Order: sequence, then C-alpha cells, then structure tokens
Amino acid sequence: MGELRPASLGGEAGTSISVPKSGLHTSRSLSTTAIYYGNATRDQPSVSAYTEGVLRDIIASAGIERIQILSAYRTVEEQARFMYRAMHHVRPTFTGHAAEVEIVAKSMVGQIQVAMAAGSEARQIPTPADILKRMADVIDRLERRHGPLAISPHRQDPSRLAVLNIGVGVGGSMQRAALLRRLLRSPAISRVGAPRLLRGVSRGAFSTVGQWVHIEIPQK
Repeated sequence: MGELRPASLGGEAGTSISVPKSGLHTSRSLSTTAIYYGNATRDQPSVSAYTEGVLRDIIASAGIERIQILSAYRTVEEQARFMYRAMHHVRPTFTGHAAEVEIVAKSMVGQIQVAMAAGSEARQIPTPADILKRMADVIDRLERRHGPLAISPHRQDPSRLAVLNIGVGVGGSMQRAALLRRLLRSPAISRVGAPRLLRGVSRGAFSTVGQWVHIEIPQK
C-alpha cells in the first residue's frame, strides 16, 4: 500500500497537522483529528471537503485521533486490481455480477498453473497484467449491460455519493466499537458495512469481505 499521507484541515493532500502521540483518548477536538490516505494521489481527489468534515465530526466524537481511508472511487482498472488482490484462492470471494469477474480471473490463474506445469514457453503463459486487463474488460462489459453499479458501489459518481473503505486498525476494541456505533447513527451516512470482528456492535451494517469499514455518504 502507498505512503500514508494526512489530509490537512482544509483538505490538501500531504499536509501534516498536529496529532498527539500519546494514544487514543475518550474525547477529541477537531483540531487534533486527522484523516490519512493509504494512497492520497489516487483517492483524495474524489473525497470532498464535506465528506472529510463528516468523518472528522464522527471520529472526534468517538475519541479517535486519526482514521485511514483505504479506498474511495475506483476506475475500472482500479476495481480490477482491488478484486484481484482480494480474491480468495479457493473459496468464492464475491457475489452477484462481481462473481463473474472473479470466475474469469481464476480461470486465467488456472491456465497459468497448467501452462507452468506443462513447461510452456513464457510467451504462452498469461501474465498478471493480462489477467487485470481481462478483468477490466469484463467489468466494463457488465457495467454497460447492467448499469454502473453492477460490480461495486465504488464505481458510483463521487460527486453524488462518497463510497469509502476505512481502516479499523486504530485504538482498542472500545474505540473501534464507538466509531462503528457513531457511523451507524450518523444521519449523514446512508449505508455502513463492517467486518466480522465488529459484528457484535454492528447491527444494521452489512458484512464486508475484508477487514475494513465501508461507508456511503450522499453529497450535498
């Protein structure tokens, strides 16, 4: 994952703000909260100042100093890369139309394994780049047939709906639980997904495929 870069209070990428190093506390002010991006170059341009403001209000009330945005709007190619990394090698990972993309990718992975076992020449063996291109082509075809959200809500127009994955590896279980409760109660957030490790406090949230919290924020 890329370099962690904090957003400034005004939303500028890569600008540091003061964040205490003494750990997480029960209450925070907005001046000591920070939003970090796993990949600021890729994700921050699609995250509005309104969305960052909503998140700062929530994490401050939850007693958390910082939060990491792992993923926001995705291009077709970025969606293919995400799915390729997230796929489980044995069991199915995705459902619905996304499962069709996964089947194609795993079929090509199988071709690689068979070709390598048979000692095929390198030029005859699909590469990861070939798999990603094929996945992107399938995503594009399915979106044209079934609509722009056929594969993932992360393909939504970010000027209408901010769709974010947020890291939950901050603070202890009490802070994570407090964060999730506030996300679920926020009138600014229309939908929340949570990993199984937080399912005990995530009534009203759907289950995510990874260890992150998924949120959707309609834009104003």
